Amino acid sequence: MKTLMIILLIALSFPENIHSANYYVINAEGKIYVEGKPLKTGDKITDETEIKFTSVRDKLYLLSPDKGNFLIQPINKQGDAVPNWITLLKNALPESKYYKTASRGEEKKFLLFSDLYDIMGFFRGKVTYLPGTAFSVSTDKIPLDENNYLRFEGNPDNSDKAAPGIQILPGGFRLTGADTSANTFPLKLYYIQAGGKKEIGTLELAIKSRAAVIRELSLFFNLPENRNQFTPVHIYYEQVLPYIREAYGNTHPEMILKIIREDLGKQVAVAE
Repeated sequence: MKTLMIILLIALSFPENIHSANYYVINAEGKIYVEGKPLKTGDKITDETEIKFTSVRDKLYLLSPDKGNFLIQPINKQGDAVPNWITLLKNALPESKYYKTASRGEEKKFLLFSDLYDIMGFFRGKVTYLPGTAFSVSTDKIPLDENNYLRFEGNPDNSDKAAPGIQILPGGFRLTGADTSANTFPLKLYYIQAGGKKEIGTLELAIKSRAAVIRELSLFFNLPENRNQFTPVHIYYEQVLPYIREAYGNTHPEMILKIIREDLGKQVAVAE
């Protein structure tokens, strides 16, 4: 009886050793497996879960309402990328959150491209396009017509799919032929005029369907742990915005807000 009491006292003194922390999968880029099944948005795992990465390019985005948001990649403690890496989640968690907070001042709007430098600032590095997104342009400074237009050049990795087209609209443009089945497009963007073409930027373009974005964002707003602790505005600024910046790169913020408001029914006021 005395021994049993000692064991109970030890267990009560160290509850973290008994209960594993829960983590929810926001997004699994690549082929990442648990017990032979690919991870997908919404899956719940613990820090004791064994994860298998199959490529050094794999990325696993996780949400813990209590601990924060994490980006897990197949990189060991020595900083080396490890293909076909099998590890317990707790051994792969970074020492600090990969994004902690977001401030209103950090939000990039890109609601209007005033000149070519604005377009250069957006179409570089990682860019995520949601089909249907239209970009506004000051056409007095950036003429857009049959003689002055933007064009992508390049092809998706290991694919015969063509690069997306660009359709000129009154006061702007949008992408066409955007295939959400392709992973990324390594592309160059050019501004074509009669006198030649000007390189705007080099980018990795990802095309993400509206349904995929809804699945990811609904996780933030619909988790009971989040709903019970935070307001929609807090979730948007402290969790969603940092995730979007890290996972999506540059994307149109109004499309993200539109999905939150129309598809998820969350009224998020944003400072202009």
